[in-house]
Amino acid sequence: MIIKFKHYIPICIIMIAMLLFAFSGCDFDSKEQKEINKANIEQAKTNAIAYIEEKYGFTADITDAVLERRQEMVVSTPLSSVLVYMSYDGKSFHTYIDGKSNNTDGADDYQYDEIKNAVREMTQKKIADVRDVYITGGAGRHIDDNIIGDDCDQLFSVRYNGENLTDVLDDEMCDVCIKFINADFSGAASDMFGDLTDNYEIRVTMISYRCEDAMKECVGYSTDEKRAVYIDSVCRLYENEKSVKRYDLRSYENFYYYVDSNDQCEVAFHKITPDDADNWNGRGSSDGDFVADAYELTSSDACTVYIYYPTVDIDKFSKNATRFATCRKSGSKNTYFAQSSVLSVVGEYTVQEIRFYEYNMVDSVYFSFLNR
Repeated sequence: MIIKFKHYIPICIIMIAMLLFAFSGCDFDSKEQKEINKANIEQAKTNAIAYIEEKYGFTADITDAVLERRQEMVVSTPLSSVLVYMSYDGKSFHTYIDGKSNNTDGADDYQYDEIKNAVREMTQKKIADVRDVYITGGAGRHIDDNIIGDDCDQLFSVRYNGENLTDVLDDEMCDVCIKFINADFSGAASDMFGDLTDNYEIRVTMISYRCEDAMKECVGYSTDEKRAVYIDSVCRLYENEKSVKRYDLRSYENFYYYVDSNDQCEVAFHKITPDDADNWNGRGSSDGDFVADAYELTSSDACTVYIYYPTVDIDKFSKNATRFATCRKSGSKNTYFAQSSVLSVVGEYTVQEIRFYEYNMVDSVYFSFLNR
């Protein structure tokens, strides 16, 4: 009897993946290690109380404490640092401190709202109607996938006294993000924040959204070109130098587009009848049908064109998996490609990009969406 192992390989791979997922994040600490963990947590609690008393002059209550663990593929490794959940006079906050020894070398977010308001007031002296302020960084900036990572941003070691904002943010290598609606950054001076941006540690990014709804749809603080359908412009201040990038959004038929190019680049769209969908079989798609109109795109120079297609218009024709299909035409040669990954969706739009390369310019690119 001959066993064809190749038939079992996919099943084995799936089973291994399921086991890795099931045990991901689990800890298999020894009895001795569990005692060490418990001691580190208790010492960290004592340290946190002493740290807050030393920094602010009051004694806070402890509501919880979680040991930091470094996440690995299957298990997690315990560290000696602890995130202590605290409260004082009705206000909840976090303190991050080590529990391996008796110390008061911690960081906390007790003053985070106060620090944000200081940035807001400083900004509104130059540009009115600040909608939101967010500060990234802090003492917990190195904590990514660890178990306490979500609560470890905006932790500061230096106490804010109303005049030392730069010292507070500089000490923790923070970046500042400020949101506006239809803001005019032309009058924003490179030194409008004084010595706050006069160093290489702190970056200030100001984002202007096209409208209130756009800001709500554009969750987070990313400024990449995929969000240009919602963002009007971005102003960056760093080492007292100012740069402003405007997203000149245009429209054709029922979609928007943005051209990202260092030089003046002219692009044009034309509605067309595409080649037979069978040309894409085996290129990320199989037995596909077009679920949207097809368009030809031409460019005068190297650039990247971002296309923002209303997702509802695709869903109107297809509830199944959809692929972005392109055909790059160069003379008599056609190169077909159907994206095999999940489509990128930002808010209400499906966003795709088409690149024209300087070293490999093509006559045109036409595109549509295929129902796989």
